[in-house]
Amino acid sequence: MSSQGNVESRDVQRHILWILDQLIDREALLKALQDEGHEIDVFCFWVSAHGHGGPELSPEIMQRLSSMSLKIGFDVYC
Repeated sequence: MSSQGNVESRDVQRHILWILDQLIDREALLKALQDEGHEIDVFCFWVSAHGHGGPELSPEIMQRLSSMSLKIGFDVYC
């Protein structure tokens, strides 16, 4: 699943929220897959506009990821 082409924003949080919104009715399926040993995560490609700083996640996003037992990773380019 990808937010590319579905979210027009440079804010990584908007992309993550879009993905989480797509999964909201599929939490039972995610849990079943995880119980079978499948690893499910959210992975983001992030490019710095100015060569410093980094992506930030709100408490809401962290809570939603945690409630679905989802890890998040970033591929960061400065």
